[in-house]
Amino acid sequence: MASQLTSNSLGNHPALQFWSPPEREERAQIESVPTTAFVDPDESGQNGLSNSKMVMKKKIFFAFLIFNTLFFCTNLWAGEIKKAFIIDLKTNRKVSVVAGEILVKFKAEVKKETIDKINEKFGVEIKKKLRIKNTYRLKVPPAKINEMLKKYREDLNNVEYAEPNYIRKAFRTPNDTQMPSQWGITQIQAPDAWDTETGKASIVIAILDTGVDYDHEDLSGNMWDDGGGNCGKDFVNGDNNPDDDHGESHGTHCAGIAAAVTNNSTGIAGVSWKSKIMAVKVLYADGSGTLSDEIDGIDYAANNDADIISMSFGTTGYPIPSDLERDAINDAYSEGCLLVAASGNENQSYVAYPAAYDNVIAVGATNQSDERCDPVDWGAGYGSNYGAELDVVAPGHNILSTVQMGTGPLGSNYDSMGGTSMATPFVSGLAALILSQLGGLAPSDVRRIIEKTADDIWPPGLDQKTGWGRINAYNALTAYYVVGEIVHMAMNYPNPFRPREENYTTIYFTTKRAVAEKSIGIYNLVGELVLDVKGSSIYMDKWYDDGYVYKYEWDGKNDYGDRVASGIYIYVVNADGSKKTGKLAVIK
Repeated sequence: MASQLTSNSLGNHPALQFWSPPEREERAQIESVPTTAFVDPDESGQNGLSNSKMVMKKKIFFAFLIFNTLFFCTNLWAGEIKKAFIIDLKTNRKVSVVAGEILVKFKAEVKKETIDKINEKFGVEIKKKLRIKNTYRLKVPPAKINEMLKKYREDLNNVEYAEPNYIRKAFRTPNDTQMPSQWGITQIQAPDAWDTETGKASIVIAILDTGVDYDHEDLSGNMWDDGGGNCGKDFVNGDNNPDDDHGESHGTHCAGIAAAVTNNSTGIAGVSWKSKIMAVKVLYADGSGTLSDEIDGIDYAANNDADIISMSFGTTGYPIPSDLERDAINDAYSEGCLLVAASGNENQSYVAYPAAYDNVIAVGATNQSDERCDPVDWGAGYGSNYGAELDVVAPGHNILSTVQMGTGPLGSNYDSMGGTSMATPFVSGLAALILSQLGGLAPSDVRRIIEKTADDIWPPGLDQKTGWGRINAYNALTAYYVVGEIVHMAMNYPNPFRPREENYTTIYFTTKRAVAEKSIGIYNLVGELVLDVKGSSIYMDKWYDDGYVYKYEWDGKNDYGDRVASGIYIYVVNADGSKKTGKLAVIK
């Protein structure tokens, strides 16, 4: 008999518990206007004087035309801001600034001649004098903004302030009519994060659940398509119609939290505005499901290139792991899928499966007071499960989201629910934002960013009640981006490497942030490429508060599988374009 799973949500009544089965800135483009050939209506019928006057008039006309064209285009170009990202020296956060510029306010008593000498010494030039006395906009090399800021700030006798030319812009608040009622969106600082990234359509979130109302006014525009007009798969009924038939629209509700169409003057805002929703129905209309359907659903999502698999369901009662379930999850993880699941709603000190597996982010629920949801929130016997496997928490009480069209209060298309099921898609949506911003990160990299940027809530530190803390979208998109040289160091051990004695030598390199593109090239001393290593063979070994450690285990063979000769070899580590080299000796 197949294992039973139930959906991990709370409906509007506490007794209706369903253990839910839990730069980017576009530049203005100047369109070229077709030019019209000016034809002289009389090439030969005028005398020389008339022709001379006509030529003069034409010259004046064309001069006027050229002047106005240049003036107009210059003003258009002036409206474009060349943007750069730096790590702000004051806050150690990524900030958006004008490329190649800084602002310096010299002290009131400093003369212009002194200012000119200081600028000349530093090799910069004045772009503009601002209206504030002794304040200038200076042109500096684009890659040396922080270096120049340090130099000016160190001149304490002459400089009062030196700052980047920060970019200011209108706050990016979506116009969705019911967003003011979405306390969870505000709690995780999603509106602040959206100034950095709103989510890309290239990122796919698989919602494994009771199905999704894919014709919903706030979801249809973000539904994934398999290329044949199908938005997913129904493993309960064995067809390509994964519509939601759950009485409380459990799957539709979860889909809206993660990725409802946003800024469309309709309904709610999703955490990720444009990411695609892959509907995978693995739960029956009553909110329960079988292990066999779940496994098929995970495999389907992974094989159809889902980036994130969101699972708001799990085991009830004391959790019992399944080898088949674990293998399905590990296979999907090895394919590059980030898996997220709900911890459970039974107020117990254990985390349900599949959330409890190592390769799944286990998510608990919090209320508006940033506290773990307990029976005070959900009623007697209900609360957010906790335990050693819990990773993070997210809003999960009285969460407004999409429901099947016309089934909400007074025939609306939206309703509020609670549960760790609702917390889970908050994390899935955040993962979509991170992948949209940084590209092809490994699941382990995304997980670490989510965990290490969470707001630490009570109890303090990594704990069993709230894990690393309540997720923070703004922190996740700003705290771990580092410009400049990404790779700290590269080394290998053992060195020298003796293949007859050791199975491999491990090449390590440390980075300041998680990286998307990783490669290692190993060369002999005449510069020939011996081995080209890319992708998943290089994996994150450890991480610390200020960096990551990646490693690759080399067995001493070349690209053809042959043992290399004894000698000295150079390896070049490339992490998102930042390179470091190392040297190793091979002794047979």
